[in-house]
Amino acid sequence: NLLMINHMIKTIDAFSLQGYFDFDKYERKSEYGGVSKHNFPEQAVDFLVENNIKGGIFNDFNSGAYLIGRTFPNIKVFIDGRTEVYGSTFFQLYRKTIEGDSQNFDRFQKKFDLTGAFLNLLYDPSYAKIIKHLHKSPEWVLVYFDYDAVVFLKDVEKNRQVIDKFAIDLKDYKTERLDIAKLGLKNITPYRYANRAYALLNMGEVDKAKEEALEALKYFPYYSHLHVILGKVDIENNDFENAFKELRIAKLLDQKDPEIRYLLALTYFNLGEPDKARQQLSRVQGKLRRIPEVVELEEKLSALGK
Repeated sequence: NLLMINHMIKTIDAFSLQGYFDFDKYERKSEYGGVSKHNFPEQAVDFLVENNIKGGIFNDFNSGAYLIGRTFPNIKVFIDGRTEVYGSTFFQLYRKTIEGDSQNFDRFQKKFDLTGAFLNLLYDPSYAKIIKHLHKSPEWVLVYFDYDAVVFLKDVEKNRQVIDKFAIDLKDYKTERLDIAKLGLKNITPYRYANRAYALLNMGEVDKAKEEALEALKYFPYYSHLHVILGKVDIENNDFENAFKELRIAKLLDQKDPEIRYLLALTYFNLGEPDKARQQLSRVQGKLRRIPEVVELEEKLSALGK
């Protein structure tokens, strides 16, 4: 049944290339024949523009061009899609930084006078460490948090007015409730909830992340990302048996996500099943393979021997 549901979800996702669900208006929006705002961090950039935020910002690669198009000349982006302009050495340093090298970030911050940070693609596990670093740093303040991005401002004089007005204490964050009657029988992909939950988890708000994921499951229980989030919450709480239950569902719903394979490997390792852990880890490919947590698990398994 889960495999059949997975096939249905992929069919829905194929259609979603031509449309998406507008959570604000409770209706499906067509993307056919045009460019959708849904694919860009529109609301987060609105925040920058409306509050006249200026200066150098550290941003993710994917957001660079959109930020230039909407915020130039007030904001100087750190990187965008013109890799030939930046060069391979700079791009590799960026990649190390976005994947959590806090020393690199601090060097860049001083060198380029960075007073803001803008991070989209909140579900990307590679971003977890840099988001956590910013959130824990006393020099940086979270001023925008939603499904499309997180925005941090450095606590300096030129940002003080915006910080005083918009500083966010996630302890006060409340999960958004949808009107189930308005939603009716519409098929939706609760990406907003999943993105916010990933960000909350990355900023150490484990209970808030769980609330966000559980709320989304009420509206669409077959979205693999929600089960990944709940599995990660259980891992944070050292509850590996429940983590396995959630991650098993996630894998049945999505056979290709390498993060699920890594998390299953980590869970098997902690349940005393090293051979099964190795089997799952061997299927982790791409950039996830080089993040420190994956490398560390691989070393632990190697130390155990065959």
